[in-house]
Amino acid sequence: HERVVVGEPLPPTVVLRPVPNYTEYRYAVVNDRRVIVEPRTRRVVKIID
Repeated sequence: HERVVVGEPLPPTVVLRPVPNYTEYRYAVVNDRRVIVEPRTRRVVKIID
């Protein structure tokens, strides 16, 4: 399990995917949870339960 904390970066092994209609963000699925990520820094912006 990867540790997911808002404000912390995701590791480089996590694949970031585009978010429809929100080109400035990416999303990833980590531990069966979707997370919204700022792609330049890979920082978690929001966790969607």
